[in-house]
Amino acid sequence: MSSTNLHGTGQPTMTPTVGPNEPTGENATIPETIPQTERTVYRDSDTVIRIHPAAPGDDALCVTLYVPLDEVTASLTPAHASTWREQSFETTANTVDSLPDGVYELYRETVTKLTKRLSVSITEPASGYGQCHRRHDGPEIVSFRTRLR
Repeated sequence: MSSTNLHGTGQPTMTPTVGPNEPTGENATIPETIPQTERTVYRDSDTVIRIHPAAPGDDALCVTLYVPLDEVTASLTPAHASTWREQSFETTANTVDSLPDGVYELYRETVTKLTKRLSVSITEPASGYGQCHRRHDGPEIVSFRTRLR
């Protein structure tokens, strides 16, 4: 695995390698309180789930799933990472529902546990558990994000 920074926070992170999209590690580690800095709650050779405040001092929380870019995820993401906010994400093709069952269930379970433990609810997307956030072409990763408050 190579080291890369997916959020621009100056913290080195591990880049998942391209391979099978079935989670192989333990379940996500859910914090007791809303973290004040980015925190990895799940990692295996292909999948990473992180949580972090939406903005400094904000009570909103973002949950981000990183998976390898493959023939399925390449067609789900915006063509240009810099214009993702301008894209429409209302169709299921741009949500975590399109991912393999094992990855979808892991992310859904993580988001569900976070909402219960931290007494928050999903604010984005309007329905479902996560929408395509960004395509990271350098490390060939796609991220999906859910916003909680």
